[in-house]
Amino acid sequence: MRRLLVAAAVALAGCVPVPLPATSTLERKADNRVSPLASGETVAFLDTHCPVEGLREALPDIRVLDAQQASDRVFPWLEPDVRPHDRQTLESFLENPPAARALVEEPLRHLVLIESETSQTSFGDEALAVGMAGYVASHRLSALLVDLQRREILDGAVASGKGPAGYAHVMIYGVIYFSDPRTAACTRLIDELARALAPVG
Repeated sequence: MRRLLVAAAVALAGCVPVPLPATSTLERKADNRVSPLASGETVAFLDTHCPVEGLREALPDIRVLDAQQASDRVFPWLEPDVRPHDRQTLESFLENPPAARALVEEPLRHLVLIESETSQTSFGDEALAVGMAGYVASHRLSALLVDLQRREILDGAVASGKGPAGYAHVMIYGVIYFSDPRTAACTRLIDELARALAPVG
């Protein structure tokens, strides 16, 4: 959606779009009690905050289900309005009889739920004085991992991304600049999950 808005603004204003890199930070490593997966085991994601292709590439011997595949194969009755989105709703979801039955029938090792937070910080008056307008966008992702053998919810990794977005005048040109902090945060988060879940040996 943001890319469409940028494209529309560029078309209307005749501005030059300039993509800028976003930075990412691993704020917390995965809990050291997270059990590595064995070859052939399955991990399923319950949300769509991050693409799972990076985890599939990093762990080729592990079966990784994205949220749609998990819904289709394991939880076909799960409606969007009852999908878990934080620790409390995840605990309720695991106690739900249909979910409990499904998790017995489907040999999953871990479930992953990613919580997402976004914020914006204005550049302030100094930036406006030199012909710039915009903000720094921040995206913070926190992963919860459910160890289905031990029936325990563990804290996974926490990663964040930051990047600028806005408008500036450079000589006679208008410049729209943007970045993708969500992708930066996702990449850092998935890398840490891959490290924590990688089979040993």
